[in-house]
Amino acid sequence: MRRFIKNLESIADNSLQKFKSASALASIFAMLACETPASPTRYERPYCKGNMNMYCSWDPVTRITDGDTLHVLSKDRNDITIRIALAMAPERDQSGYQEANAYHAYLCPVGFRALVDQDDGQPFDRFGRMVAVVWCYDRFLLTYVRSSEAMIKSGHAILDRRFCGVSEFGKDEWARKLGCPP
Repeated sequence: MRRFIKNLESIADNSLQKFKSASALASIFAMLACETPASPTRYERPYCKGNMNMYCSWDPVTRITDGDTLHVLSKDRNDITIRIALAMAPERDQSGYQEANAYHAYLCPVGFRALVDQDDGQPFDRFGRMVAVVWCYDRFLLTYVRSSEAMIKSGHAILDRRFCGVSEFGKDEWARKLGCPP
């Protein structure tokens, strides 16, 4: 029996060494096993709103940079860096970064197609990234969700109120419920 326990301890030690970030792994397991992912107030079909001359396209996700930035491949094969509208997630050196990044990757996994609706009021941020609402398919709820809304509702990002008055999405019901003024 002692040999069996020692073998289990050895296996556990080796497993922990393989994973550099046990807290991020635990966060992912907790999120998948027992937490209900943040969902919209009611199930909605994804759509683009506003000016139809702005970017609106179903594109495959190619990379998750962090909790509020992702990349998609456009139909003309260009890599587009997208900053999700109205959400602000922790940066690399801040607490909660790994968990926010993991949750964003869960919402919008690489290879899945997402609907990108560019913000009419703030088409690009100061770094040249496209600002958009990104609709991703939640495999748990079997419906589409706005990544901005889901990240904020889950606590992995906060509402960036500075842009409520600038963004075309700031007056939407979901944004007002999260804290944008009417």
